Amino acid sequence: MNLNHNINALMQQKFETAQKIADREVNSEALVLLKQGQIEVEQQAVVTDYTNALLLPTSVVGELNNELIRYGNEKVKILEKTLEFRKYINLSEWEVKYLSAKLSDLEEHYKDFQFTRVTRNMKDLLTSEVKDKAKETIEKGEAQLNMMTHVHEGKKEHMQKTNAKIKSKIKSIEKENETLAQKLKDLQKAVEAREAIYLSRASGAGGIDPAAQASVKMKRVVNRKRLIDIARAQAEEIDFLKMELDRLRQRNFPSFSHAAKARMSHNPDEI
Repeated sequence: MNLNHNINALMQQKFETAQKIADREVNSEALVLLKQGQIEVEQQAVVTDYTNALLLPTSVVGELNNELIRYGNEKVKILEKTLEFRKYINLSEWEVKYLSAKLSDLEEHYKDFQFTRVTRNMKDLLTSEVKDKAKETIEKGEAQLNMMTHVHEGKKEHMQKTNAKIKSKIKSIEKENETLAQKLKDLQKAVEAREAIYLSRASGAGGIDPAAQASVKMKRVVNRKRLIDIARAQAEEIDFLKMELDRLRQRNFPSFSHAAKARMSHNPDEI
């Protein structure tokens, strides 16, 4: 019994040894140095078991990925075609429902026409007399509109003319105000001059200190110079106005008085 047991144990050990030698010939362990790689095996906490792992080149993985992408794109195209076809089916179903609803609405509308009671007004509306009345009403409305447009244009033109007159009147009033303001300034200057004359007379009578008297005299001289300037300016303005008046008078009523004066100013024998 012991001999048979030992023989069986040796035979089992021989079989296992032969199996290991065969495995070593097929799956031999080797250290490989790669430039770059990617490990897809799930990493364990301590030691990772790579018994069922395979070492594949990147070209094989790339070809497989390209094939998968191609199949995926074809699947997406099929799904898009299915989606478009389904959309067309939904649109067709909606059109069928819409046409059915429109048909039922037209049927109800036709029934309403059938059960409608024809009155006198409706009868008149269906005749040509109402059309003629409507045409006449439209023509009257157009004529009224044209008349209102004409009246509006007339009122607008009248208001524009009135506005122009008011603007012209405002300008004349502004000029008159400027003239009155200038006259007011001249009168104020004249009053100041009279006050200076009065003060000078009062200083001549006595009762004013020399400094005040000198100040009054200086004011009197300044006011006198100012009055002389005003008088000269007014004289020049009067001469200009006279010349302008003569020019306007000659323009309206031409005369040859100036030519006669020029002719008579020289001796006829000398000419």
